Amino acid sequence: MADTERQVQAFVALRSELVRVSRSQGAAEAIKLGNNAGNRANRQALNATITTRAQQNAADVAALAQDLGQFQATKSIMLPAVTAGVILSSVILVPFLLIGGITRPIARIVEAMRRIAGAEFDVAVPDRGKHDEIGQIAGAIEVFRVQAVENKLQTAARDRSARLRKSRNAAPFSVSRPALRLQPVRP
Repeated sequence: MADTERQVQAFVALRSELVRVSRSQGAAEAIKLGNNAGNRANRQALNATITTRAQQNAADVAALAQDLGQFQATKSIMLPAVTAGVILSSVILVPFLLIGGITRPIARIVEAMRRIAGAEFDVAVPDRGKHDEIGQIAGAIEVFRVQAVENKLQTAARDRSARLRKSRNAAPFSVSRPALRLQPVRP
């Protein structure tokens, strides 16, 4: 590259000198100065260097074009492959997410509801702490469970009260009272 720059600078210097000589001494002197074997050899060497550089640039451009073509070919294969991989991963992962995030919690809640419906009120309603729709459903079922426990306790209390009234009404005079004893008061 330095050799090429040196050749170009020598050519520019010669041309500048030719113009100066042509203006100051005339065209015949400029022709005599420029048209000799040494200057022709310099011009031919510069032309050969420029031609070689142009061919090298053309080869570099062709290599870059080939690399770009290979990159585009690779990209045209990789992009659909990556897209297919993402889609396949999604197809595989979505069922696991649905099962883990929706299906299993709902199955646990349904089991708790069945047990509550079967009068098992000591069951813990699962997933009440979740902050999503599943948690809201579990919270609502917990309200039903608590209400069912309260209803059971109230019903049991009413039943005891009714049995007590019934037993009092059946034998009103059979209830014995202990005799009242008076105790002297001591001063």
